[in-house]
Amino acid sequence: MYESAINMEKKYFFKNFGSILMYAVAGTLISCIVVAFCLYLVSLVGWIESFTLDTCFLFGSAISATDHMGIMPIFKQYNADQNLVALKFGEVILNSAVSIILYDSSIVIRDLDGTISQLTWYALVNFLEKLFGSMCIGCLIGMISAYVFYFIFLKWSKH
Repeated sequence: MYESAINMEKKYFFKNFGSILMYAVAGTLISCIVVAFCLYLVSLVGWIESFTLDTCFLFGSAISATDHMGIMPIFKQYNADQNLVALKFGEVILNSAVSIILYDSSIVIRDLDGTISQLTWYALVNFLEKLFGSMCIGCLIGMISAYVFYFIFLKWSKH
């Protein structure tokens, strides 16, 4: 995964960022909802043990992230279009993050009482906290790493 990120053409990733977000966020959300409601319906019919709707959402969010990193070497082998590579790579990376946020939100919302609109706002705030928190941590670690490697490079270049 890291090798794919390093060797990927960044311009194609950022050029297709809107589409990547749409596939990752909307696709994972749709998958979570479909899995949760199908599991809930099967539970209501009685084919499996009775589950609550929030438990079904926990399960749906846990298995909604698809991992297609195995396709990246095939794309490389057959010189696939860079737009396709960027779309697939970005979707794989971001849908995992969306699934984690959905799972975390489902756990917390499960323990709260409130109306649907209050719970929706809480889930949105939780999502934004995770988004900006992880971005800040990533930028901070990136800056510290760049600073450390810069001085290591200076030290090694003097010898």
